[in-house]
Amino acid sequence: MIQDRIQDDDTRSYKMKQVKILFIVLTISVIESCYGQMELYLNHKILTTPLVCESESKCIVLNNGAIDSIVTRSKMELNLESAFTFVYLHSGKSIDIAGECVYYSKESDSPFCVLESPCCAGNTFEYHWMQYDALQDTIKQVFEIVVFTTTDIRRKDIIWHKSPKRNEIQHVQLRSEPLVNDTDEDYELRQVGNIIYSDIPSDTAVIELGYIEKQSEWRLCAVQMMKNRFRIGWKQIQSKTTKK
Repeated sequence: MIQDRIQDDDTRSYKMKQVKILFIVLTISVIESCYGQMELYLNHKILTTPLVCESESKCIVLNNGAIDSIVTRSKMELNLESAFTFVYLHSGKSIDIAGECVYYSKESDSPFCVLESPCCAGNTFEYHWMQYDALQDTIKQVFEIVVFTTTDIRRKDIIWHKSPKRNEIQHVQLRSEPLVNDTDEDYELRQVGNIIYSDIPSDTAVIELGYIEKQSEWRLCAVQMMKNRFRIGWKQIQSKTTKK
């Protein structure tokens, strides 16, 4: 009987180890999946995609069983201050979203991105990542990225990392431009100075996207404002060592 108890204990111990290993594998898998999505949301080619629907419209035919097509109608055609994207679902529904579609995928469960440019005295570009919700047969927002008009992420001297780098930072301060201004009024931001974020992130995500070629102390970063909302700005570091 003692031998049987020993064997039972060994069996339970082995099973517990297997469960722990499975849990670790699943956790890693989930983290990698989330980070993989983050790499898509913060992909610099998508972030710097030029808007083309100022005076012309475009139609993207998907026909993937969920979304039939995504049509962006220009500001000129609509006679509005913003272009609008109309998503036509397979069920016959039509959903309109302010902005221009700048990224899409043929897969029915993949997100697409609508870039809303500033209008009506606004001062931000907003990247709305949308996804088809099969249960509700509608389109829902799954992620949002905000960039102030003074934060020029299309400048040619930015060296973009091949993939975004998640950093552990005790305190982060982002500025709208790669320069220190704490005293002069910024009319675009409607405030004194150019700080657009200052906080102790604790477990919030701070993701480095790139740096200025000849001013490597200025890093372009995305900081998590809430669960699925990020803001992009410039962070100054002390070290001038360039990392690629």
